[in-house]
Amino acid sequence: ELTESTIYPAEVNHLYQSDSLICLRVPAANDNSRFLLLTNQADEAIELFSALQQALVINDYSSWRLQEILAGIPTLYAATEGAFVLQMCNLQLLDGVNFKKGCYPGQEVVARMHYLGKLKRRMYLAQLNSSECPAAGDELKSRSSQKSDGSGKVVDAVQLSANQCYLLFSAQIDKVEAGELVLEKQPQSSLKLIDLPYPFTE
Repeated sequence: ELTESTIYPAEVNHLYQSDSLICLRVPAANDNSRFLLLTNQADEAIELFSALQQALVINDYSSWRLQEILAGIPTLYAATEGAFVLQMCNLQLLDGVNFKKGCYPGQEVVARMHYLGKLKRRMYLAQLNSSECPAAGDELKSRSSQKSDGSGKVVDAVQLSANQCYLLFSAQIDKVEAGELVLEKQPQSSLKLIDLPYPFTE
């Protein structure tokens, strides 16, 4: 099998590194295997791509985005810059933060929430039957509210077919669990929640 080569790590978040190549195994959904390969050598990149192309179907960037969404991995865009504390995007569940070291903007807020606070928002995966896929930054609101009420925000979304898309959204836990939330721009379209491939623990 192609991925039995030593350059492809056997465990998620492990990496192989040589002088010219980095291969990181990234989380995936549905028992798939996903790898991120980076190289600074054009010849090596061409050789790797040729080998992969012989064994796999080459897809476009939207396919990669779909796999990121299904794996519950957030991507931030200009429209969502500064919109979330990292726990609101489940990064503490993805080994995306080390609470014992590091120094970064917002660290005090993140640490305070981890050690002292109760998480009120988290990220969810959902399916939407609609021909209009929401955009990152689009608002979610309570079903009874006439306008945006700060209940939640779309993290990322990708259209799978003409009438179906998948999205990650960050929202108030109590309102999601009560089934109260709808997209502000598509209040008639219902969100079908899907279990993320990792457990949620506070």
